[in-house]
Formats: sequence, structure tokens, C-alpha cells
Amino acid sequence: MNNCPTCYQHTIASCTQTIQLNIKLAPNATYTITVTDKFGNVFVTSATTNSGGALTLDVSNFPPYLFSSYGGTLQLQFYASNNCNPAPFTICEVEYTCIIIKVVEVLGDDGSNHTALIPCCDDGSSGTTNPDADPNTPGEGSGSSGGNTGGGTTSGGSTGGNGEPKP
Repeated sequence: MNNCPTCYQHTIASCTQTIQLNIKLAPNATYTITVTDKFGNVFVTSATTNSGGALTLDVSNFPPYLFSSYGGTLQLQFYASNNCNPAPFTICEVEYTCIIIKVVEVLGDDGSNHTALIPCCDDGSSGTTNPDADPNTPGEGSGSSGGNTGGGTTSGGSTGGNGEPKP
């Protein structure tokens, strides 16, 4: 029996406009992406991965307030063409089939657009690091040690290793 989680958990800021998903899907492939809200409503879009298997999700393609602190927890899944099962993907050397996103309000938001990086750990898969992260704070930027499977945002907010906001 496998007790490992199948969903990667990540926290993003309410001001996020795009989500860069560096999740090692098949390169140069089109995926159907489902976003399921706290009420079980399913929203569908599609995106094509780059040569590294990453894709970008534009939050403006969804109903207003879905990706807000009032939207609750969201579940993202990715489906390859003609496949009824969610595609597995890798984050920080762990395989998952979905992403659970919690959106938190950011105090003092300046109204500018922000991009959330998933994952924000630097396992060599993303090709990017979090430019606003504090390299001296565990779980942020490329200076983190031990890997971060929880998350953070490029808006300056951060989370602990389990995807929950730091106190």
C-alpha cells in the first residue's frame, strides 16, 4: 500500500496572474488542464508544454475570484490527448498526479502582476529560481537546503515546507 501523497501542495498569492508549472510533463505536448474548485465545479483549459515539459497557466482564462483567497482550495490535473487518467508529473524527484493550490491574501499588494513558480525548489528541473525569495530563508530561492516540496511565491510571500504559510 502506497501512503505517499499523489497531489503536490502549493500556496500562491492572490495577486498571481500566471502560474509557471515546471513539472516535467511530456515535452512539446498539448494537455487539457482541469481546475476543480471547493464546490466540485470543474473548469477546463488547454496548454502546450515547452521542450522541458513545463507549461504556463494564465489565471485570467478562469472566472474572476477563482484564483483568489475567497476561492478556497483548487485542484489542478493534466490530461494528455485521448487519455482519461491524469498525467503523472515530477516535482523535486517525486511523482504526482495533481496539484492542490491554496490562494492566500497578500497584505500590501501593489496591484502588479505576479508569476507563481511551481515548484520553487531548485532540483535542476525548473531552470529558474525564485527571484524575490530570500536565499537565507529555508524553502526559498536556490539557496534552500533539503529541498522544498511546499512552495512559495514570486510576490515575496513564502510558505513552509508543507505548503502552509509561515507564521
